[in-house]
Amino acid sequence: MLGSLADVNVIPGRSLRKAYNILLQERKFELLRWLMKSILLMMAAAAGLLLSSCNTMIGLGRDMRMSGEGLENSASKVHGGGSGGDASGAPVY
Repeated sequence: MLGSLADVNVIPGRSLRKAYNILLQERKFELLRWLMKSILLMMAAAAGLLLSSCNTMIGLGRDMRMSGEGLENSASKVHGGGSGGDASGAPVY
């Protein structure tokens, strides 16, 4: 990031105003990059807090277990075999 107008090399034929505009555009770009990084960091922190809840993970585990059992039951019905009980051994909370 440029610090001042003294850092901008003014090419002969270019006015000082154009050099100043270039400097402002670069600073605007740096500000937007900082803002985007900040927003991304806040979104990642919020997602981490939401997903780390114990009840949320337990509920997700239950849903996955139940969908797996449903898939297993439907597969055993199609192939005409298998046990009718819950043989998964997964804990129920």
